[in-house]
Amino acid sequence: SQVQVDVHMRYNAAANEAFCLEILSSLRRCLSQQADVRLMLYEGFYDVLRRNSQLANSILQTLLSQLKRCYEPEADMLPPLKLERCISAQGDRVFLQEPLAHLLCCIQLCLLWCRNSIQQPNENEDDEDEDDEMGSQQDLEEMLESITQRMIKSELEDFEL
Repeated sequence: SQVQVDVHMRYNAAANEAFCLEILSSLRRCLSQQADVRLMLYEGFYDVLRRNSQLANSILQTLLSQLKRCYEPEADMLPPLKLERCISAQGDRVFLQEPLAHLLCCIQLCLLWCRNSIQQPNENEDDEDEDDEMGSQQDLEEMLESITQRMIKSELEDFEL
Protein backbone atom coordinates (compact mmCIF):
# COMPACT_ATOMS: atom_id res chain seq x y z
CA SER A 1 0.00 0.00 0.00
CA GLN A 2 1.46 3.41 0.94
CA VAL A 3 4.80 2.00 2.06
CA GLN A 4 5.14 0.08 -1.20
CA VAL A 5 4.23 3.16 -3.24
CA ASP A 6 6.83 5.26 -1.41
CA VAL A 7 9.51 2.63 -1.88
CA HIS A 8 8.84 2.34 -5.61
CA MET A 9 8.67 6.11 -6.10
CA ARG A 10 12.23 6.57 -4.84
CA TYR A 11 13.63 4.81 -7.90
CA ASN A 12 13.05 5.68 -11.50
CA ALA A 13 11.63 3.13 -13.92
CA ALA A 14 14.84 2.79 -15.93
CA ALA A 15 16.88 1.94 -12.83
CA ASN A 16 14.22 -0.54 -11.73
CA GLU A 17 14.20 -2.22 -15.14
CA ALA A 18 18.01 -2.36 -15.28
CA PHE A 19 18.12 -3.90 -11.82
CA CYS A 20 15.47 -6.48 -12.73
CA LEU A 21 17.24 -7.35 -15.99
CA GLU A 22 20.46 -7.91 -14.07
CA ILE A 23 18.64 -10.26 -11.72
CA LEU A 24 17.10 -12.11 -14.68
CA SER A 25 20.55 -12.44 -16.21
CA SER A 26 21.74 -14.11 -13.03
CA LEU A 27 18.68 -16.34 -12.99
CA ARG A 28 19.42 -17.46 -16.56
CA ARG A 29 22.59 -19.05 -15.23
CA CYS A 30 20.38 -21.11 -12.92
CA LEU A 31 18.85 -22.71 -16.00
CA SER A 32 21.98 -24.82 -16.31
CA GLN A 33 21.44 -26.21 -12.81
CA GLN A 34 19.47 -29.28 -11.70
CA ALA A 35 15.90 -29.87 -12.83
CA ASP A 36 14.53 -28.86 -9.41
CA VAL A 37 16.12 -25.42 -9.72
CA ARG A 38 14.70 -24.91 -13.22
CA LEU A 39 11.30 -26.09 -12.01
CA MET A 40 11.28 -23.34 -9.35
CA LEU A 41 12.28 -20.76 -11.95
CA TYR A 42 9.50 -21.84 -14.30
CA GLU A 43 7.02 -21.58 -11.45
CA GLY A 44 8.20 -18.05 -10.64
CA PHE A 45 8.55 -16.51 -14.12
CA TYR A 46 4.81 -15.97 -14.53
CA ASP A 47 4.53 -14.11 -11.22
CA VAL A 48 7.52 -11.94 -12.16
CA LEU A 49 5.92 -11.14 -15.51
CA ARG A 50 2.62 -10.17 -13.91
CA ARG A 51 4.36 -7.86 -11.46
CA ASN A 52 6.80 -6.28 -13.93
CA SER A 53 5.58 -6.28 -17.52
CA GLN A 54 8.77 -4.55 -18.68
CA LEU A 55 10.53 -7.89 -18.29
CA ALA A 56 8.24 -9.67 -20.75
CA ASN A 57 10.76 -9.63 -23.59
CA SER A 58 13.56 -11.04 -21.46
CA ILE A 59 11.34 -13.73 -19.93
CA LEU A 60 9.89 -14.79 -23.30
CA GLN A 61 13.36 -14.98 -24.84
CA THR A 62 14.57 -17.11 -21.93
CA LEU A 63 11.60 -19.47 -22.23
CA LEU A 64 12.08 -19.66 -25.99
CA SER A 65 15.72 -20.69 -25.64
CA GLN A 66 14.76 -23.35 -23.08
CA LEU A 67 12.00 -24.78 -25.27
CA LYS A 68 14.31 -24.91 -28.29
CA ARG A 69 16.48 -27.40 -26.39
CA CYS A 70 13.64 -29.93 -26.38
CA TYR A 71 11.76 -28.92 -29.52
CA GLU A 72 12.03 -30.83 -32.79
CA PRO A 73 11.89 -28.14 -35.51
CA GLU A 74 11.21 -30.55 -38.40
CA ALA A 75 7.46 -30.21 -39.03
CA ASP A 76 7.04 -33.84 -40.13
CA MET A 77 8.96 -35.40 -37.22
CA LEU A 78 7.02 -37.18 -34.50
CA PRO A 79 7.04 -36.73 -31.57
CA PRO A 80 7.62 -32.96 -31.65
CA LEU A 81 9.70 -33.03 -28.46
CA LYS A 82 13.11 -34.55 -27.86
CA LEU A 83 12.16 -36.46 -24.75
CA GLU A 84 15.58 -38.07 -24.46
CA ARG A 85 16.85 -34.64 -23.36
CA CYS A 86 14.19 -34.48 -20.64
CA ILE A 87 15.01 -37.72 -18.85
CA SER A 88 18.03 -39.88 -18.18
CA ALA A 89 18.21 -43.50 -17.16
CA GLN A 90 20.80 -45.21 -15.03
CA GLY A 91 20.07 -48.88 -14.86
CA ASP A 92 16.46 -49.28 -13.82
CA ARG A 93 16.22 -45.73 -12.42
CA VAL A 94 14.91 -42.77 -14.42
CA PHE A 95 15.80 -39.17 -13.59
CA LEU A 96 14.12 -35.96 -14.68
CA GLN A 97 16.55 -33.72 -16.55
CA GLU A 98 14.10 -31.08 -17.78
CA PRO A 99 10.75 -30.32 -16.10
CA LEU A 100 9.06 -30.08 -19.49
CA ALA A 101 5.50 -29.92 -18.15
CA HIS A 102 6.39 -26.92 -15.98
CA LEU A 103 8.19 -25.24 -18.87
CA LEU A 104 5.20 -25.68 -21.20
CA CYS A 105 2.77 -24.50 -18.52
CA CYS A 106 4.90 -21.43 -17.81
CA ILE A 107 5.11 -20.60 -21.51
CA GLN A 108 1.35 -20.92 -21.93
CA LEU A 109 0.61 -18.72 -18.90
CA CYS A 110 3.10 -16.06 -20.01
CA LEU A 111 1.79 -16.04 -23.58
CA LEU A 112 -1.78 -15.72 -22.39
CA TRP A 113 -0.81 -12.85 -20.10
CA CYS A 114 1.09 -11.10 -22.91
CA ARG A 115 -1.77 -11.55 -25.35
CA ASN A 116 -4.21 -10.02 -22.88
CA SER A 117 -1.88 -7.16 -21.93
CA ILE A 118 -1.18 -6.23 -25.57
CA GLN A 119 -4.82 -5.24 -25.89
CA GLN A 120 -3.92 -2.42 -23.47
CA PRO A 121 -0.55 -1.30 -24.92
CA ASN A 122 1.89 0.69 -22.85
CA GLU A 123 2.62 3.99 -24.59
CA ASN A 124 6.01 4.29 -22.91
CA GLU A 125 7.31 1.09 -24.43
CA ASP A 126 10.18 1.22 -26.90
CA ASP A 127 9.23 0.03 -30.42
CA GLU A 128 12.40 -2.05 -30.74
CA ASP A 129 11.69 -3.89 -27.48
CA GLU A 130 8.11 -4.41 -28.58
CA ASP A 131 9.30 -5.94 -31.89
CA ASP A 132 11.65 -8.32 -30.05
CA GLU A 133 8.89 -9.27 -27.64
CA MET A 134 6.44 -9.87 -30.47
CA GLY A 135 9.05 -12.01 -32.26
CA SER A 136 9.64 -14.20 -29.21
CA GLN A 137 5.95 -14.32 -28.49
CA GLN A 138 5.12 -15.31 -32.06
CA ASP A 139 7.88 -17.94 -32.14
CA LEU A 140 6.61 -19.47 -28.89
CA GLU A 141 3.00 -19.46 -30.09
CA GLU A 142 3.99 -21.15 -33.36
CA MET A 143 6.05 -23.76 -31.51
CA LEU A 144 3.22 -24.55 -29.09
CA GLU A 145 0.78 -24.85 -31.98
CA SER A 146 3.17 -27.19 -33.79
CA ILE A 147 3.69 -29.27 -30.63
CA THR A 148 -0.07 -29.54 -30.13
CA GLN A 149 -0.80 -30.57 -33.71
CA ARG A 150 2.04 -33.08 -33.87
CA MET A 151 1.23 -34.59 -30.46
CA ILE A 152 -2.30 -35.22 -31.73
CA LYS A 153 -0.82 -37.14 -34.67
CA SER A 154 1.71 -39.05 -32.57
CA GLU A 155 1.32 -42.74 -31.82
CA LEU A 156 2.90 -44.73 -28.98
CA GLU A 157 5.41 -46.16 -31.45
CA ASP A 158 6.68 -42.64 -32.13
CA PHE A 159 7.80 -42.45 -28.50
CA GLU A 160 9.62 -45.79 -28.79
CA LEU A 161 7.82 -47.20 -25.75
